[in-house]
Amino acid sequence: MSGSPFSTPSSEEQVPTILLAGGIDQATLIRSLEHEGHRVEIAPPGSDVVERAIAVSAALVILDLSAGDAEGLDWCRKLKGDRQARLIPVIALAPQATWDQRTAAVRAGADAVFAQSIEIDRLLHKVDELVGAGFDPESPLVLLIDADQESLDRLSAVLQQAGFRVLACREPETIFSSLGSSIPDVVVVGPRCGRMAGLDLYAALKRQDGLHHVPAFFLPESPNSAERLVALRLGIDDYVSHADPNELVTRISTRVNRTRFFKKVANRDALTGVLNYRAFMDRLHQETERASRYNLPFTLVLLDMDGFKQLNDRLGHLAGNRALQELVVFLRRRVRKSDLIARVGGDEFAVLMIEASKDAIGPKWETLRRAFCATPVQLRTDGESAHLGFSFGMASWPQDGNALELLIASADSELYRQKERIKAQFAV
Repeated sequence: MSGSPFSTPSSEEQVPTILLAGGIDQATLIRSLEHEGHRVEIAPPGSDVVERAIAVSAALVILDLSAGDAEGLDWCRKLKGDRQARLIPVIALAPQATWDQRTAAVRAGADAVFAQSIEIDRLLHKVDELVGAGFDPESPLVLLIDADQESLDRLSAVLQQAGFRVLACREPETIFSSLGSSIPDVVVVGPRCGRMAGLDLYAALKRQDGLHHVPAFFLPESPNSAERLVALRLGIDDYVSHADPNELVTRISTRVNRTRFFKKVANRDALTGVLNYRAFMDRLHQETERASRYNLPFTLVLLDMDGFKQLNDRLGHLAGNRALQELVVFLRRRVRKSDLIARVGGDEFAVLMIEASKDAIGPKWETLRRAFCATPVQLRTDGESAHLGFSFGMASWPQDGNALELLIASADSELYRQKERIKAQFAV
């Protein structure tokens, strides 16, 4: 990977554009949206918001109503009344988001209304929900199973035209060789696959690791209420006729968007918005496999806050929560978008730095630690602030171990040694 391990790499892949209009207090919001993989555009004061939204191919517009409710609501109505822009979701940020303000914004066409004091993570969740999965770096993968080659070809063409990747299988023996290590977003099962009935095959498939929670659709040869009941009891999510491929595409798109959104929410830490422990360990396993396959280095950084218990005791748990959030904001601004940040314990965090060695990034992490310690952070509404600090340990694959357990143990040991050194310095 080119560039510094602490810079944002360039990317040519399509990412959703979020248009901010109306003088929103932008710094934190822009930083958070960009870290989530969005491109942010600003509508200059006095500009035509509708024209700007169309020009930048906006996936979503965030309108600030504080400069004047009438003007903001007017732009909302114009967006929803324009033939090209009417499908663009709109989030309205109202000064207090009173009932009257919410009602007026909804009547003007807003898809969601928030107070300007909204927690940024709640706003990001709504952005993800409204933008949907259409801008996911990978298009959804459909596993299509049907013994009828003509039907298989027809449905594959329709799904591919709609932007899906398709793995088409006629025989049960070819399914796992076609999938490899991939997990499909949706499974579509026809009435037969080789010599097996489609529902019998699905009953076997859903017992396989990684496939038991994948949404599934059944395509019967003809409407049959008894067969439909069997399908639903087996866990099939939907039941669509072969005769209407367009309905199938619509149902699959809706299901994928909803599933990806809830999966993302389930993988996030509710307080800080970064990955939670389970999701991070899954990604760490994947990165270990990828590094082994392509012989690419990566570095695992473990860190926790210094004196966090004493901070909670002195200033309260709300101040402790704010301290954790400030650490995440600090890290997000200084690591690459391709790197993964996770909260893996109470005040414990992990950062997975892709294609970066410990020798290259070790001195830079020490610089980050000193910068974080040197900057006071306001932790309470009464103005109380404190100097925060963190200790870290790191381990690189493969030099510190070619197994995940060895890497974690190595990084944890280095973290412990650094904390002991810091305690000794404070004691002196």
